[in-house]
Amino acid sequence: MVLISAERDGKAGLTAAELVSEIGRRYWPGLQPQQILPMMYQYAKHGRLNKGDDGLFRLPKREGEPKGSPKPEVGEDSTPPDFMR
Repeated sequence: MVLISAERDGKAGLTAAELVSEIGRRYWPGLQPQQILPMMYQYAKHGRLNKGDDGLFRLPKREGEPKGSPKPEVGEDSTPPDFMR
């Protein structure tokens, strides 16, 4: 949901630090980077998240989704990563 919100705000993606900060602010006060960064990098390695050469994490494109197509509303055909449940 954090990445969906960032995309809606016109951001190309979020850095690892921005993700940790925003998840901590919204859902998990006191969150420490080591609690979720290993999982985020594993998700990127296995295609559940995209991490670009620019260091930004993005949601992967869904199959058949044209470039620039709108993202689903939260709760509408979108499942947050395990660490956000």
